Amino acid sequence: MTRKEFEKLCNTIANNTSEGPEHAKWTFWQWMQQDQREFWFMMEHVSKITPSPKRILEIGSAHGAGLIFWDRVVGSDGQVVSINFTDPPHLHQWTMDYSTCTSDMHFIADDSHKPEVLEQVKSIFTGPIDFIFIDGDHSYKGVKQDFEMYSPLVRKGGLVGFHDTNYGDGPDLIPSEQKVGDYFNDLDMPKDKIALSHGTGVVFL
Repeated sequence: MTRKEFEKLCNTIANNTSEGPEHAKWTFWQWMQQDQREFWFMMEHVSKITPSPKRILEIGSAHGAGLIFWDRVVGSDGQVVSINFTDPPHLHQWTMDYSTCTSDMHFIADDSHKPEVLEQVKSIFTGPIDFIFIDGDHSYKGVKQDFEMYSPLVRKGGLVGFHDTNYGDGPDLIPSEQKVGDYFNDLDMPKDKIALSHGTGVVFL
């Protein structure tokens, strides 16, 4: 995906009809819950995977806007799977319009830490995963469990991305996010990160 394509898709999502104009003013990325610059950093890494990525897993999708980006990356012959723990049900639900998506998309409304969910993911994908984006349980134990359970499904040369790796400070500090950063920093593996907002990190497998 080029930067121009990325920005065009960003604008399309930001102008969705589900979001009121007043709300859109102060939270351009509400439907992504991502910083645009940090997300582009990750998209650049994903776009460089060779051969081109065809299977992507997202753990923690919130409203699900990120899935539209993954759909564009993998194309009509690719697969996108989302694990979204919607508890309570009104908190994080897929609310986007996926009618323009062409990939084989699957939505799992359950806890990613359950063994049966892991087995479900294995049964869906037709081959090794190219990229996993982890943005679910932000506790140290939770993010560690997600990585250890699902990273073995990623092929050599693939990536695992983490959101909320930046510690932050002052009134904007979210204590749970410290744990994602702690785990990411503890990983003794090739990696890269950016910290312009809540932080995004990538591990190379």
